Amino acid sequence: MKIGLLSDYGENSIRLYRICDLDKLKKIQSLKFLGLSLKEIDDILKNPKDELKKRIYYKKQKYIEEMEEIQRIIDKLNIMNDVINSSDHIDLSIFYYI
Repeated sequence: MKIGLLSDYGENSIRLYRICDLDKLKKIQSLKFLGLSLKEIDDILKNPKDELKKRIYYKKQKYIEEMEEIQRIIDKLNIMNDVINSSDHIDLSIFYYI
């Protein structure tokens, strides 16, 4: 599905863009780097200040949640590693509760 972020002017499957589209392309690439979808980018380009502020807040919250989940996994791995290092025999069932 095309959402029309950039309009091309080519024919026969060749895409041509105007010089003035270069600035818009740079903005799109910058926002894409932040992990935003093309739909989100389209919304931001239509209403930059409000949409960008909102999208950055939600992306940041999402990444914080992912970091917290990764930290929980690392903590569990550290506990498992400590158990493994402190015992000659490992009963895998003890890891069910970690």
